[in-house]
Amino acid sequence: MARAGLTIGDLSATVSINRDTLSRKLSRKAPLSLREAFHIQMTVFPGLDIRYLFSECEEAGKDAS
Repeated sequence: MARAGLTIGDLSATVSINRDTLSRKLSRKAPLSLREAFHIQMTVFPGLDIRYLFSECEEAGKDAS
């Protein structure tokens, strides 16, 4: 999100999820459904692989093979 210049507020407005709810989901304090993950990917980051978007930080740099 930061690389794309998006805040949690921007993302929440785009995908119609409450800002605080989305913040909890992205910080893994609440579950993010598969449907929500795909909605975020297709709506906001269509050129990026969903595995890349939702991988752990230390995994993000590894090859996704």
